[in-house]
Amino acid sequence: MSLNFDVAPYYDDFEASGGGHDNNYMRILFRPGKAVQARELTQLQSILQNQIKSFGNHIFQDGSPVFGGHISLDTSVIAIQLQQQYSNVDISLTDFLVGGIGTLIINAAGTTITKAVVLAIDDTQTNPTILVKYLTGNKFADGAVIQVASGLQTQAQLITSNASHGAAVASINEGIFYSGGFFVKVAPQTIVLDSTTTVPTYRVGLQISEAIVDEVSDTNLLDPAQGSFNYQAPGATRYQYNLSLAKRTLSSIDDSAFYELMRVENGLITKQVDYPIYADIDKTLARRTFDQAGDFTVRPFVVSPDIDTGNTEQYTLVVEPGKAYVKGFEFETIGTQKLYS
Repeated sequence: MSLNFDVAPYYDDFEASGGGHDNNYMRILFRPGKAVQARELTQLQSILQNQIKSFGNHIFQDGSPVFGGHISLDTSVIAIQLQQQYSNVDISLTDFLVGGIGTLIINAAGTTITKAVVLAIDDTQTNPTILVKYLTGNKFADGAVIQVASGLQTQAQLITSNASHGAAVASINEGIFYSGGFFVKVAPQTIVLDSTTTVPTYRVGLQISEAIVDEVSDTNLLDPAQGSFNYQAPGATRYQYNLSLAKRTLSSIDDSAFYELMRVENGLITKQVDYPIYADIDKTLARRTFDQAGDFTVRPFVVSPDIDTGNTEQYTLVVEPGKAYVKGFEFETIGTQKLYS
């Protein structure tokens, strides 16, 4: 946790020098006739969380998937550019992605129905842009009017020339990840890698965000005890820890709040986390594997020479994907690599 709770109004000094952690305080023992401190109620959670974290750190590396959370790349989506207004009303892209869930859109006129589902929106372009997957063989024509199929049935019009082109998105399924000593639920998400090309280059993963939430930002925290004198009264705040799908350039180096799960280079996946990443327990499993089988390959890394077109006097070694166990540890590549002499 990067947020400091040893401040007003929480005063949780469990992690402070000489605090509960240093003194191995394992339980808080409440006594009749003695006041209960807010600090004690908060620190009660810190003691339990420290136990979970100590066990979790032995099993999982920080940022490891635990259940689900499969990440994928899709370079077959279509980016559609919309005119900035329709009927003199500014286009709101959020109307095309209600609740973060893909919204069905159709053509507003014509005898043949065209259907598509919106996967993501891109408000960084000059024209409002939505990224879709078609559900029908026919596609929206330049200048066509489209609308959301249900609800408010918001309408918009495609630009009149070159409105559609290939794009790329990354998605993650619902899952549980181990991060910061917590087992964090990750909701299904899709982000735009590039709405102008199908060959993007990015590092894709999960971005950490932390916040203290109160009743102002979430009214559900008001006391729900209807009929009691404290109904709708404010109470405790909440510590929120979220993991959100995000992208970074290959040159970015600050990973203090980011876990890389997939690397995409020129539209091809060259690195991907598909399985849980184990911590100390992995060393025990590796030792046993090495004792039993030594170093070995499962799929050989086939190496072949190739002429460097930029320098005909130099050869390039092309290494095909493969998988091996070295000192008992799994090593796998999923993309072709080039070594320059």
